[in-house]
Amino acid sequence: MSYEWNVYKIFKNGKRAKIVFHKFGYNEPKAVEEYFESKVKVTFSKKMQRSKFIIIRDDLPQNCEDPIEKQKKIFEEKKKRVLRKHLKSTEIINSNRIVGGLIFCRANNWKWQWAALEAGTSRYLLGISPTFSSHEEASEWMQNEVNQL
Repeated sequence: MSYEWNVYKIFKNGKRAKIVFHKFGYNEPKAVEEYFESKVKVTFSKKMQRSKFIIIRDDLPQNCEDPIEKQKKIFEEKKKRVLRKHLKSTEIINSNRIVGGLIFCRANNWKWQWAALEAGTSRYLLGISPTFSSHEEASEWMQNEVNQL
């Protein structure tokens, strides 16, 4: 059985192109990388031969997001929700936009703390968590808050 394979270029920032760069047919899924390197890639221009590529079988889903990256993305979204929830409960009067983040600064006696910050300058406005001696403790606190969502 012959399979069709889609070749996508990987950019220098690590992201994959959305449009298929090249298609080819090959019947041995276990050896497709080797075939691509020895027979297909050599037909590309010298500049393109230096590029990185990913090969995905045409009949399979074409999104190839790394499961670990997907979990990180989900955690970041949940972390943002926790920060927004805490920021809504504060009554900060500030003309600038307010964001939440983890900070280590003089205003909280050189301890780690999740805080309301002025967007753009990251100026400390108000603590929204207890202070922590280490970054790991602050991260654990956030993990517990995310788990409670």
